[in-house]
Amino acid sequence: MSNEAIITNNSGIYTSIVFGDWTTADVPATAAHQMYDGNNVTQGQFDPGALATDAFWQSVKIDFGATRAPLYRVDACIDFTAAAATVDETVDFYWAASSSSTAANGNATDITGTDATYVENDSLLAQLQYIGSLTCSADTIVKGHVGFLVPSKRYGSLVVGNKNTTSFDSTPVETNIAFTPVSYGT
Repeated sequence: MSNEAIITNNSGIYTSIVFGDWTTADVPATAAHQMYDGNNVTQGQFDPGALATDAFWQSVKIDFGATRAPLYRVDACIDFTAAAATVDETVDFYWAASSSSTAANGNATDITGTDATYVENDSLLAQLQYIGSLTCSADTIVKGHVGFLVPSKRYGSLVVGNKNTTSFDSTPVETNIAFTPVSYGT
């Protein structure tokens, strides 16, 4: 039918963005925890260390590219390996769009464009785009679908808030957050 839309993953055309601690090793350490297909990937540095309850972390600023998908599926694997996550509590994901490729320029709120802590309050968080939440199971490695992002600008940073009463592992080698390009076809 002419009014149907087909959602496809054109990862061969568009670049997937994967956030994780790329300075330590390939992300993730174990292939079973990989949330992306491994091809055509842009790496975004994101090392939250032992992110505590109610703490937030921001990634480096990334570039979606001049030609980018209109929609990205966001999936995450969070490493709590020091202890199991608390059931039904969440890890929350936000996007800070930017008009500039320079880390400190064109950012909303107190985003620095660097891999660093983010001091959150309600007025600052309201300026970010909410992507979604990963609801946790009682596991040390929690994986799943977070939500979708329509990037409003070419550049931006990921902001993650730990709303779980369990801290992230101090060396979260399995943590990876994948932005997989999605496009519409008929």
